[in-house]
Parts: sequence; structure tokens; C-alpha cells
Amino acid sequence: MTSSAGCQILWTHPLRWDSRLSDQTNPDVVSFVNLKGGVGKTALSVNFAAYCGKLGFKTLLIDLDPQTNATLSCVSIESWQKHAKDHGTVANLLGVRQHTSAEGRKVSASDVLMKRVFKGVDLIPSHLDLFTVDLDLGSETARETKLKRAVRDILPNYEVVVCDCPPNLTIPTQNAIALSTHYVVPVSPDFLSGLGVGLLVSRVEKLSKDLEERRCSCGHRNVSSGTAVTISRAN
Repeated sequence: MTSSAGCQILWTHPLRWDSRLSDQTNPDVVSFVNLKGGVGKTALSVNFAAYCGKLGFKTLLIDLDPQTNATLSCVSIESWQKHAKDHGTVANLLGVRQHTSAEGRKVSASDVLMKRVFKGVDLIPSHLDLFTVDLDLGSETARETKLKRAVRDILPNYEVVVCDCPPNLTIPTQNAIALSTHYVVPVSPDFLSGLGVGLLVSRVEKLSKDLEERRCSCGHRNVSSGTAVTISRAN
């Protein structure tokens, strides 16, 4: 499999593709995570979401990286700025921005959706405000599950959900893991790119166990399984 960025991708553990046979209240949710930047998380997230949409899967792409690269790979900067001002972004769903609708109610996941950015793909865009999310939400309880609770009502509309995460394990990534059924670790075949993979996997497993112990009946069971991806540039 080759991405549009010219990367050769080797899947070392297959994702299940039985969404249409499973309970549609629980779509497959795949997060792309790594502690290192520049390994292809965003390229894989956007292209994987587009690929799923092309196959006919109803797909939701959630950009949780404050750099907003996944968002701006799907829409123009002008469209993103107008949408963020008028409807909000994922930052609103995490409680970073206090944005209300014209009726004075809090912004919902349905409000922040950007419809059909690709065939069969909707987008929840990101925002620069996520750079300070850990400071803004530091004292809040259950902050790791804010996204899960925010998108609960729209999840039955999708078969696949793809989360693009920042290169760290801060609150946005923790929220993605809490929502996920699978996670993918993109790595380049070099020493520095693979250095933190063991730590990342162990931390994700610990977070999943902690969240499972605190799980409430409103969310689906977190059964994340690690999937390693090797990326190499063609000469």
C-alpha cells in the first residue's frame, strides 16, 4: 500500500473490517499516535479516512492536533476560519473554547461537523487553542473522556472514525485513546523514530486499563489494540 506522500506502508497487524456486521452504535475508531513528529500520522489519518469513504464506509475524521494539518488537508484556511468562528471546532467539544450557538446553548458535535470534505467523509476540525488544553483543563474531572461524551450522539451515524493525534500523550491524545477501538503507531525505520514506541505502547495500555476501570455505562468498551506501521521513502 502506498500513500499519496510516496510512503510505502507495511501493516504488521490487520485491523478488523467487519463494521457492517457489528453493532452500529460502536463504529471502528482508529487513532494514529506517536510521540515523535514527522512520521506520517497526519498523512495516514487523512488518506485512510479518504480511503474508507471511497470504499463506501461512512467515515468521520477528527483532528486533535493543534497544528491543524489534517484539517487544512481537507478544507481551505478560509473555510476553516469561518467555520471555527461560526460553528466551533474540537476545542469547543473539549471545553477549551466557551462557544455558544445563536440560541445560547453549548456547541454540540453536530454543530462543529464539516460535511463531506471528501466522498463519504465528515470532519471535526481542530484549532490552535488546543496548544493550551492541558493548562485549561488541568483541574477538571474526567477530562480524558470529554470527547467520548461529546460525540456519543453522532457515533451511530458512522462506521469508521479516524483520529489524528498530536505527537505527545497530552489531553487530546488521551481523549482519542478513550474513544478508540484500535490505535496505529506510524514509525520510520530509523533509531530516533522507534525510540519511544515501547514507552508509548505501555502508556496507552495503562491508560486504556485505567479508563476501563472507570468506565461508565454511557460509553462503549475500550478495546484498543496496537498496530505498528513502517514507513520508508522511495528513492
